[in-house]
Amino acid sequence: MRLVRNLWIVTLILLFSLPVMAQENLVTDATLPQLYVTGDGQTRFRFPADWVAQGSANTSAYVATSEVALNLSFGDQAVSGEVNVLAGTATLDYVNQQLGTTFDDATPEEVLQALAAAGAVENPEFPDLFGEIETINHNDFTIAQMRYGVEDSFSGVAWLSQLETGVYALTQLTTTEADLSEWEAIGQAIFLSIEYQAGLPVPALTQQANSQNDQITVSYPADWESSFESSDETTVVLANQSSALARTLGDEIQLGEV
Repeated sequence: MRLVRNLWIVTLILLFSLPVMAQENLVTDATLPQLYVTGDGQTRFRFPADWVAQGSANTSAYVATSEVALNLSFGDQAVSGEVNVLAGTATLDYVNQQLGTTFDDATPEEVLQALAAAGAVENPEFPDLFGEIETINHNDFTIAQMRYGVEDSFSGVAWLSQLETGVYALTQLTTTEADLSEWEAIGQAIFLSIEYQAGLPVPALTQQANSQNDQITVSYPADWESSFESSDETTVVLANQSSALARTLGDEIQLGEV
């Protein structure tokens, strides 16, 4: 069985089941030392050490305990001890475009319900996949939560909140039913770490430079300069102008130099 991996791209399908357990506050004490920035540069979130990441779209990415776990969101049989988390953002315009909805504004519950409805239409052979949506109050904002899963295959939980007008944060966590309670706090913490900032510049990285031993390749902007002159033959030095390229650690950096 192969199921769609993303809540808001392509067909925007979710597979939900299991009753919702009431919570007043989400757990946020997980350690998340790694930072992921999405392809458009506008969304970022944190995730645990030693996890792996894979971009899903310009506004989202998968993080997981292993390369094997990255495939769990396809709907494959979940592996004991492994977990896959999708995190990112979506605009209301994008949701309307993908689902055919006509929201001028929408609560987190309404958006999550629309996603669930799309999943039900796409998966009529699984009539009991969808759990109830419950709202959680956390630091004066509302989070919609829904559990999902296929019996003897995988289980998970999704969270959705509104970050600003027309922009929503979404996280889905997929693992085995037995492991869900162990990983849920991690998923909640990843969800709460999502940040969005529109209009961040994303420069085109059109040039490439190789390290002295040709084992490292780095992409950089067209108007920058590069050099592999370093005590480390696997290091490439990049700068936005020649004067900056000549700087060494401890030199005074001039305004405008990188």
